[in-house]
Amino acid sequence: MPEVSPNRENDRLSDEAADWCMRMHSDECGEDDRAAFRQWYAADPANAAEYDAMLEIWRMTPSIPAQGAMFSTPKQSRTKPKRANWRRLATAAGLCAVAVGLGWAWGWSNGMLPGRIAWYGSAGSHRMVTLPDQSRVDLNVHTTLFYAGFRDRRSVRLSDGEAWFEVNHDTLPFTVQTGTGTVEVTGTSFNIWSDPNGLTVALATGEVVVNPGSLSSVHLTPGMQAAFDRKNGDVKISTADLATLAAWRDGKLILNDLTLEAALPRINRYLAKPLRLGDAKASALRIGGIHDIAELERLPDSLVKALPLRAVRTDGEIVLYSR
Repeated sequence: MPEVSPNRENDRLSDEAADWCMRMHSDECGEDDRAAFRQWYAADPANAAEYDAMLEIWRMTPSIPAQGAMFSTPKQSRTKPKRANWRRLATAAGLCAVAVGLGWAWGWSNGMLPGRIAWYGSAGSHRMVTLPDQSRVDLNVHTTLFYAGFRDRRSVRLSDGEAWFEVNHDTLPFTVQTGTGTVEVTGTSFNIWSDPNGLTVALATGEVVVNPGSLSSVHLTPGMQAAFDRKNGDVKISTADLATLAAWRDGKLILNDLTLEAALPRINRYLAKPLRLGDAKASALRIGGIHDIAELERLPDSLVKALPLRAVRTDGEIVLYSR
């Protein structure tokens, strides 16, 4: 059997994901289609990653409804796309044009379709990237970013993760979308931390407006920080400790006397096998210090020596219990 080249395989996968994206967004999509899609999606992690990436681009086009015919994936894939597949991006952009029944030029001129789209991702180390508008973004580990440049605005969708933005000053608004809320700027430097529990934005220069979903928007000036807790539905405004928050850019994780419950989301970003807390007493224990990110895999062993903890290791995680 002749060997299939990686490029041809990538093209095939993009075609399949594009076809499923169109079918799942069609008003004629039936239960048989959904069942077939679930089977295809679960058959290979590459299928799930490709469809999820296509769906991210789809969601960034405001003229396409976020609900309704859109099919939510059976289970959000944890697989991070490892390639910037420009054919996928072009295909997804074309899908947007077809889906809304618009010509590309008409959609662009009316601000409905992007003229530039790009995807960026980081794996085991942080990565500095330059966006098409010349803004610079430092991506922390396991963070992905989608960029769409429209006629009247610049839009970024950030996965759960962390990034330092140096936004190129422009008359066009620059918006960062996360699962918790959005950040609107024109030209500034700031750090974003986003995870399922909430969103933290710390401003170095310029001005930003943070819109945390249903809560009132918050206007930040340099040196301020806004932290949104999705669980409690509240926001805390404080002075930003930028040296601590952005220490990851120098390979350091600084923990300032945090409870383990507060510290673990930041620690787990760097661990191959995440930590989980087994009881309330363990959650309340506190941790501090400056930690070398490259050596954080040793931290679980250090914790059980320094704190009254015991660790139970499983195939997928390490559970910490008080003792």
